[in-house]
Amino acid sequence: MAAGEIRILGCQQSPGEELNTAEASEQVLRAAVERDLYLMGRDFVSKRELRNPFHVRHDYHGIDPALDRLFDFIDSTSFRGDLPWVS
Repeated sequence: MAAGEIRILGCQQSPGEELNTAEASEQVLRAAVERDLYLMGRDFVSKRELRNPFHVRHDYHGIDPALDRLFDFIDSTSFRGDLPWVS
């Protein structure tokens, strides 16, 4: 197996063309992740929004005001401002 190659083994592997299509989709996804390491692009944000239709948030927001900006950043597509631990 080549360095960086991911191989998933399982008992329900799709035969033939379905497997080729799935592998091609995974290559496209991997390339997208390499371009957007923080997964903040429109496609990734859209996927997260679809998986959270009731807009449920973790309960850490509001505990430390210095971290609220980070949590807001995680939930948005861009961050404006300095992070408290970066000088």
